Amino acid sequence: MLHTLTMLSPIAVGMLAVGAVLITVGWMKTEAFLRTTPRLRDPSDMEQYKQLARFGMWAALALIPLMVLPFLVLIFLPASPEYRIVGWVGPVLLGVAGAKLKEKETAAQSLEAHSAEMAAERDRVTYTWMKKAFPDF
Repeated sequence: MLHTLTMLSPIAVGMLAVGAVLITVGWMKTEAFLRTTPRLRDPSDMEQYKQLARFGMWAALALIPLMVLPFLVLIFLPASPEYRIVGWVGPVLLGVAGAKLKEKETAAQSLEAHSAEMAAERDRVTYTWMKKAFPDF
């Protein structure tokens, strides 16, 4: 039984790595969007904004277990001291990186829109992005 529990440590570290990849991809997508879209001008820009929001929403949902479960496994189950350190530091680093990504996402959410209709759609998508668990757009 103990051997089985200690085998969870590498899996937990792998989950943290997957979380890091999700945050990195989100960062790259957000940077690319901000670089190519200085303002929401047309339906194509709005569709790209919606895709960014969808990715952000699904990634945020995935990050919850990818951060919490490794913390619980590496702190409360038998693990080497190295794994325990990763159990504390890994989720903290992911949280800091996620907060920095949130700053980028906020910049995307506040892009100027070309028209009142485009602004209303941006606000609707942004509300869903910030307040709901699943995209409905």
